[in-house]
Amino acid sequence: MALSPEVAAREMARVAETIEALTRIPSQQSAAAAKRLYKVLVDQYLRQCDPYGKPWKKLAPSTVKAKGHAVIGIGKNRAMLPRMQVAPMSGAGVGVTFGADYAAYFNRRRALLPVGDNIPPTWRAAIEGPLNEAATAAGRAAGGQGSIDG
Repeated sequence: MALSPEVAAREMARVAETIEALTRIPSQQSAAAAKRLYKVLVDQYLRQCDPYGKPWKKLAPSTVKAKGHAVIGIGKNRAMLPRMQVAPMSGAGVGVTFGADYAAYFNRRRALLPVGDNIPPTWRAAIEGPLNEAATAAGRAAGGQGSIDG
């Protein structure tokens, strides 16, 4: 059964509206992704593990003796976690910064950030979750059903 030109035009307009709505999602959802990713990073830090769930290498006995404790990443000024920021970037995306001057050295010894393109599942869920939710909502608002993420 062929669609009338009027029905076809309405359906094409609906598709166009959905596509236009989807183009706004990355920038709109960066803030939600940043909040979720911040929680993932704090959890990872508190569990003393890298982004993939592997426990950080233990401190050397001499370091434990000098610090007076074996908790990794808590130095004299306790600056690493409180000065960590996860924020939406201009346009789209999420930026992660560490205010502590020793963060780059720390990341080389005990990973805080993923390596290359190997994004861990917890990070992927934090980043993609808001995008999938917004895309699904945009599709439903245009008359679609279901979810885009499976």
